[in-house]
Amino acid sequence: MGDKFQVVETEFSWLNSYNFPLIVINNEIDMISAPYLIGLLNKNLSLGTIRLKAYGIVMFYRFCEVEKIDFPKMMMSLTNFKIGQVEALSAFLKAKQETGELVEEQTYKTRIITIKDFIFYWWDTYQSRASNDVDKLRHAKNKREVMINAFALELNVPWHSTNKTRIGLEPELRAFFWEVINPYSELNPFKYEPTKWRNYVIFLTLGLGGNRRGESILLRLQDVQIFGKEKFFEIIKDSKKVARKTGHKINPAVKTKGRKVALSDDLADIFKHYIIKERKKFRGYLKSDFLFLSTRGGKPLSLIAINHMVYKIIEAYPVFKDVLSPHRLRNTFHDLLYESLSMNNVKEQSDLSSTMKQAMKKRLQEYAGGWSQGSKMTDHYPAGSIERKVWDRTIALQKKALVELNNEK
Repeated sequence: MGDKFQVVETEFSWLNSYNFPLIVINNEIDMISAPYLIGLLNKNLSLGTIRLKAYGIVMFYRFCEVEKIDFPKMMMSLTNFKIGQVEALSAFLKAKQETGELVEEQTYKTRIITIKDFIFYWWDTYQSRASNDVDKLRHAKNKREVMINAFALELNVPWHSTNKTRIGLEPELRAFFWEVINPYSELNPFKYEPTKWRNYVIFLTLGLGGNRRGESILLRLQDVQIFGKEKFFEIIKDSKKVARKTGHKINPAVKTKGRKVALSDDLADIFKHYIIKERKKFRGYLKSDFLFLSTRGGKPLSLIAINHMVYKIIEAYPVFKDVLSPHRLRNTFHDLLYESLSMNNVKEQSDLSSTMKQAMKKRLQEYAGGWSQGSKMTDHYPAGSIERKVWDRTIALQKKALVELNNEK
């Protein structure tokens, strides 16, 4: 069933030969979803967002196949989805198809909102054709209201998860992962020496710096300080400045606040080796000041390239299947940070109430993740003090992780 529905990158000359995500069913382009997805371009949605919506619609098609629902026929006849069907769809979207594990809340909401919009796109198309039939139009509007209420009910159901969905790698897999990506390790699945080092540093920015993929790709040489007393790399969110363009079809963006990420001396030495020794081995390295280069003439890496690195590791070591991804590595950093911020072990905080400890802990994590605090007073907090605490904690957790790596050798 999984192979029947696919999202295929299709080249469009009018998009400057960019690959546009279209849904293919049994090797034929799906003409139901195609006009909807192409129409999203007129709403200025990025190709990355459209691609995400395409995968959501594929999930909907799989649900319809399981439930034996003829979606086109339903829309043409203005037959609405009943509350029970929407409930079944909701349950279908909440679980990973391979393992049955609960997906993250945001993943679920993205899927169900995508499908809701897709259904109403076609419903409204056929409802408009019934405008000359007053009775039919009235019934259609009533049925539409039923669907609106059904989706609203599902979206308002509290998210109760017995599983920890936003988690990083488990300690055993984490230690194994550090060993696999080590350039000196025989377990490393990458062949080209400079590529081993590049990938190593990228994965360290994700797992020990808490970066998103796009934040790592957008790093430039001038963002990295590997000499001096304080060593760090800086994630810069371009607001009034000219956005950093990688030249790829999907240009990454910094979705969180800009911040500095501390580097321990050992981690800075790894960055230093890559920059001074290995980066220069990439053809055309002088053409770009981006930190991470592709093997194609010195161009910056693409978002998909990092996914391919992960797939390569999973292919070599199936133990990482369904548990390793770029975002799972970001989660790994926050798991490590959460553990290191246990206020019960900080003597200077012993006189604080549990509420104050939790508030401080939360604030430190928000800074580390580049997130905004719920309060509008966020900008008035002592950012310098918070940065210093996160700085020290980050160096400590990096040292701990690198010790794990060395112990595995």
